[in-house]
Amino acid sequence: MVSKMSSVQIEDKYNSCVQIEDKYNSSVQIEDKYNSSVQIEDKNNSSVQIEDKYNSSVQIEDKYNSSVQIEDKYNSCVQIEDKYNSSVQIEDKYNSSVQIEDKYNSCVQIEDNSVQIEDRYNSSVQIEDKYNSCVQIEDKYNSSVQIEDKNNSSVQIEDKNNSSVQIEDKNNSSVQIEDKYNSLVQIEDKNNSSVQLKISTTAQFKLKISTTAQFKLKTRTTAQFKLKISTTAQFKLKISTTAQFKLKISTTAVFKLKISTTAQFKLKISTTAQFKLKISTTAVFKLKINKYNSSVQIEDKYISCVQIEDKYNSSVQIEDKNNSSVQIEDKYNSSVQIEDKYNSSVQIEDKSNSSVQIEDKYNSSVQIEDKYNSSVQIEDKNNSSVQIEDKYNSSVQTAQFKLKISTTALFKLKIRTTTLFKLKISTTAQFKLKISTTAVFKLKISTTAQFKLKISTTAQFKLKISTTALFKLKIRTTALFKLKINKNNSSVQIEDKYNSSVQIEDKYNSCVQIEDKYNSSVQIEDKYNSSVQIEDKYNSCVQIEDKYNSSVQIEDKNNSSVQIEDKYNSSVQIEDKYNSSVQIEDKYNSSVQIEDKYNSSVQIEDKYNSSVQIEDKYNSSVQIEDKY
Repeated sequence: MVSKMSSVQIEDKYNSCVQIEDKYNSSVQIEDKYNSSVQIEDKNNSSVQIEDKYNSSVQIEDKYNSSVQIEDKYNSCVQIEDKYNSSVQIEDKYNSSVQIEDKYNSCVQIEDNSVQIEDRYNSSVQIEDKYNSCVQIEDKYNSSVQIEDKNNSSVQIEDKNNSSVQIEDKNNSSVQIEDKYNSLVQIEDKNNSSVQLKISTTAQFKLKISTTAQFKLKTRTTAQFKLKISTTAQFKLKISTTAQFKLKISTTAVFKLKISTTAQFKLKISTTAQFKLKISTTAVFKLKINKYNSSVQIEDKYISCVQIEDKYNSSVQIEDKNNSSVQIEDKYNSSVQIEDKYNSSVQIEDKSNSSVQIEDKYNSSVQIEDKYNSSVQIEDKNNSSVQIEDKYNSSVQTAQFKLKISTTALFKLKIRTTTLFKLKISTTAQFKLKISTTAVFKLKISTTAQFKLKISTTAQFKLKISTTALFKLKIRTTALFKLKINKNNSSVQIEDKYNSSVQIEDKYNSCVQIEDKYNSSVQIEDKYNSSVQIEDKYNSCVQIEDKYNSSVQIEDKNNSSVQIEDKYNSSVQIEDKYNSSVQIEDKYNSSVQIEDKYNSSVQIEDKYNSSVQIEDKYNSSVQIEDKY
């Protein structure tokens, strides 16, 4: 197993795929000089620091109220998952890609090439890490902590009760403080191993010091583009150093990820609609089907070949206990879940923009080929060999692997071969595979909260809405249009052939799809869980106002002007294939991703905490103005 408090530094000089699983308190430092994809899963309080000088992908998951600020000085891709509504500020000085998902109310500020913070309760954290250092803070209670680590150092502090900690370590040293009771600790280590302790209350604590790096650790409260903690209460602050942990590196070309093994797997399908089911097998199997609102379960006890084509909204689960060959083709937005409990060989080919998530609990072999823009995240909890081949701009993150794809919306689901993605599983083992993705060449908003969607344009459009709940539809127009509405479990389809103004208010779960072919003005207000898809084929001006947690993806095939205003936690993704002018105004916590494949002019004004990711494949002019 892995021993506690380990300090690791990795320098990957060539295109490689790095996997780190740190099961115990450890300090990880990664310097990736070339194109690489790095993902770190730290299961126990550990300190992770990443300095990515070139194109890389960084992911941060902040499960509770925290304040994170990120300053990415080099071309890197930073992803933050904040599960509770939070306020995020990012200063990106050099074309970098940042994505933040804050699930809990928190204020996040990071100024560091790579910082991982776990703040489980209301706290404000500020970290300024100017050099290769490993900083990790776990603040479980209201506390005030500030760390400034100017040189390579690893610091770990665990303060379980109200205490005030101040550390200034000017030379190579590693400091670990565990203060279990009310105490005030001050350490000034100017030379190796020289320590001074001052305690102004009566309490017990542990102090460990080893000399591994230089750092400067201070406690203060204010400063912009620094990572702060301005609260007062208990907290845990851990920054560990020097120890062993599991580290895996596969270097087989740029972003190539391959895994081959064999074992049993479970594949399940649950559906609430009609579907086609084809099974060619040379063995016995069980099949249960309900024709309406049906739940399908297939149990194939022997060698069999299973093919499923699900034409309507369905959730598919297959449980194949013995040697079987499974092939899934999902032509539409579908959610596939595979659970492979044992050694298995998984191969995924995702031809269109999709997000894939695989959780392999045991030794398994996973092979992913992502031909188009997709975001892949792999978490491999046990010994496994992972190889990713990303042929077209995709953000790949590898670790002891967990691979996910999530989306929310009603649509057709097919499982067979070709289109959105191919999922091939040749295995004799169990595994868990979750795949959720969004349609190609369309604008989608998947959200589990309220949001407003406004589209101002001067062109005709088609508006399709399929929903399973009540909604309000307001249309102001000066021309002809078609409107079809079913009030219960309704499907709304609007075709506006001339200049018209459409306003939609969807109060419940609904799937909205807008195709604007000509001059039109569209305004959508979706207050509850809804999935919005917009395809703008001609010159149009699209304006989106998303008030709550939502995921927005825009693909503008022709010259168009897109404007997005995201007031709350939302994820925005824009793909501009042709000459277009994109303007984004993100007032609150949001994650913005722009991919400009052709000559385009992109202008982003981020007035508040926002996360911006821009990938410009061709000649383009990109301007970002981040006021905060």
